[in-house]
Amino acid sequence: MKKQGKNHMELLSYYLVIKDETGLDIKAKKRTRNIIDLVKIFCKFIKTKFPHIPLSEIGYFLKRDHASISHAINGYDDLHLTDKDFKAKAEHFKELFYAMDSLNPPEEYKQKLIDIIEVSPESVRKDIYEQLKEQEAIKRNIEKIIHD
Repeated sequence: MKKQGKNHMELLSYYLVIKDETGLDIKAKKRTRNIIDLVKIFCKFIKTKFPHIPLSEIGYFLKRDHASISHAINGYDDLHLTDKDFKAKAEHFKELFYAMDSLNPPEEYKQKLIDIIEVSPESVRKDIYEQLKEQEAIKRNIEKIIHD
């Protein structure tokens, strides 16, 4: 069997958002409409955000072949244009993914964040620290899943 892909962590975090939000496992071989729609949303988002990740690696992560991933992305495009329920679901998950991304600011913004914290009133600092604690809890959960 092939080794875990080098982009496994990026894929895992978005996978967990879907699993936590829906309780559904998009790696499962079930072919329910909900799972198929979620696979399409996941694949389209990953390929758009990380164009350097090959379809075969996304497929390996989802336990599917590269052709299934290509089909999912093409299916996303068709449904997004014609199915308002699918479009609403896709937009919901894109918002969740982007919100998750904002929890992990790029390195160049970390010093700016520290500077802002230092000059902020106590009530704002408390809110910032609570959000940072949440982020640490998410990281611990991801690490636990990886090592289990």
